[in-house]
Amino acid sequence: MIFDTHCHLGYTAENPAETASRAMSAGVSRLLTVGVDLASSQRAQELARDNTSIFHAVGLHPNSAAKFQSEWQGLQKLLEDPACVAIGETGLDYYRDHATPDEQKTSLRAHLKLAVELSMPVIIHTRDAFGDIFDELAAFPTAQGVLHCFSGGVEEARRALDLDYYLSFAGPLTYPGNEQLRERIVCICIC
Repeated sequence: MIFDTHCHLGYTAENPAETASRAMSAGVSRLLTVGVDLASSQRAQELARDNTSIFHAVGLHPNSAAKFQSEWQGLQKLLEDPACVAIGETGLDYYRDHATPDEQKTSLRAHLKLAVELSMPVIIHTRDAFGDIFDELAAFPTAQGVLHCFSGGVEEARRALDLDYYLSFAGPLTYPGNEQLRERIVCICIC
């Protein structure tokens, strides 16, 4: 069985149901469509409602963390749906400046707290923030999940694995100019 554990159906001009259908025709049997704010989390829920092979996750991407006060309550309601199987995408992203580090940490902590309370996995996005992300994850030792689209090195991989998080290697692995990331992944897998 092939399970796409992180996609964003509906982010392109294409019809998301058609995109899901094409994926399933190619052998993907399950899809997890991941929200990054309230609107995308609601769209993910609607897609899951219409197709039993689609599941959804709800969360605020760190670049959307400035919306925490206005959207958090709505996101929590979406978690009542049985097709909601994960919390996120959340995390820390210091590459962009759409939300302050403090806003991102407040949002991340709320996601982690909820993941622990509901015994749900959490999807962590980290970009240029490995120094802080491990401190935040360590504060919630029973939370579990995945560092998606992992771009760290061997040391960061070990720290994530020591915290019982999975690592996901996504699309950037295939970029022609990303030989350094491919070399790090080989080292992570071997070391």
